[in-house]
Amino acid sequence: PPWAVSLAAGGSHTCGVRPSGETWCWGRGVQGQLGQGVAVSSAVPVKVANIVDAAQVFTGGSHTCVLRKSTAYVACWGSNGSGQLGTAGGDSAIEAAPAGLGSGKGTLSLGLGDAHTCAVRLGGEAQCWGKGGDGQLGTGTSNSATPLTIAAFTGSTVVAAGVKHSCSLKAGVPYCWGLHDLRLGSGASAVLPQPKPQLVPNLAGATGLVAGAAMSCALGGGH
Repeated sequence: PPWAVSLAAGGSHTCGVRPSGETWCWGRGVQGQLGQGVAVSSAVPVKVANIVDAAQVFTGGSHTCVLRKSTAYVACWGSNGSGQLGTAGGDSAIEAAPAGLGSGKGTLSLGLGDAHTCAVRLGGEAQCWGKGGDGQLGTGTSNSATPLTIAAFTGSTVVAAGVKHSCSLKAGVPYCWGLHDLRLGSGASAVLPQPKPQLVPNLAGATGLVAGAAMSCALGGGH
């Protein structure tokens, strides 16, 4: 069998999910992003304790989350200075061991940015939490340690997050929000926060979506 069924690279760490459901991480871990219960780095893969049923792993700037197989429950660990783990944080808050995100049940997709996290729930609602000063939460809120639902935006299937922006697929059409400096794909180039989802033109029929530090890509659109 393959070594990993899911693999993700963050700001300076990498994590993979084994076919058994175990999660392993390596790289920089001084903010707890390796999930070892202590803030420690490792040049070789180390097993994350208490995660034996992961389906997918997602990495952000200095935090990590997994979707668990049985209930689509979310568990996150790492830096929590802006509330990106979905719990009350603080400027230097670090969660080194996996903690379940109670409202994460029924999650379809996750996207982790530099200091924020977004999710698509089973009902198609898009939610974001963490740092939001550039509009990346999609709600106009600066920061939030609890998931915020993006108003009047249902039917999402996939979500992705960059450093200061987020994107989602809705009925095969990409929408993006956050720092408006070309990365949103809406055709405007003004550098300012855009806290509401903006349609990306000419990409109807997209099936996949990724967001980098300051760029976004869609798969299969443009028909």
